[in-house]
Amino acid sequence: MGKLKRNLQIINNLRKENNRNKNKIYLFFLGHGSYKIGAIAEFIYIVDLFKILYPYVGTGFWLLEFGKIPLKNSFDFKFNINIIIPMMLFSSKHIKNDICLICNYLQSQLKTKIVIMIKDPCSNLLHVKLICKLLNQCRTGSYFKTSTSMLILACRGGSDIHSNSQAYLISRLLWEGMGFGWCEVGFIGVTFPLLKSFWTIRPLSNVVIIPLLLFYGDLYNKLSKDSKSCIITGYIFNHTYSVLILFKRIEDLFTDYTHNNCVLCKHRFLFSS
Repeated sequence: MGKLKRNLQIINNLRKENNRNKNKIYLFFLGHGSYKIGAIAEFIYIVDLFKILYPYVGTGFWLLEFGKIPLKNSFDFKFNINIIIPMMLFSSKHIKNDICLICNYLQSQLKTKIVIMIKDPCSNLLHVKLICKLLNQCRTGSYFKTSTSMLILACRGGSDIHSNSQAYLISRLLWEGMGFGWCEVGFIGVTFPLLKSFWTIRPLSNVVIIPLLLFYGDLYNKLSKDSKSCIITGYIFNHTYSVLILFKRIEDLFTDYTHNNCVLCKHRFLFSS
């Protein structure tokens, strides 16, 4: 009975704390956007799922590209602490340039209220354990041996060298940890080596492709068409485990929302004028 009372007291304290923070913290999800309605629907679904699981936290969203709703109509300006969460897998120039501009604009509108952007909230999704789960999903439909197969990490690609280098780091971990016969990183666009260049070098048999993409969109659809003879795993949010990882990362912000934020980031200062 003593343990039950103690648990009830903890729950009541949490409820009181949640009610006190109800009008303080606001989470604003920023997505890249897509031509594909399905990709946008997946993004909105994850935001809605977060609202259901954390009803006491103010939540909103906006799309950087292909969205028709103005930013001012999407953002709720009544909260004291505003946390911007970019839903992008790599720390690209979108985060360093575009989102910094958005943060500075919102800060100018909110005056003395706090606007911070959490750096790389989706970086935990680039986890070897998650990628192994995607491979295990793939094993049920197709049998392959890692020692005789070639692994290709398919990425969007960008003009930012640091974001591209993250893909090479993951490829090295997978290559050494899982024992694939060969491993490469291929980019779908913007930078080299392009994914299509591998088809002229190596045979298309025993090739496993892991798309490092958050959602099902134009890039995943194009990859599926161009690589029909290869084994293609699901994208990141194709596995429920990735949603839990993201929500756990965001939940950690409630205890320390000043951790790893961009208030003093050089990019914020660069675009403050």
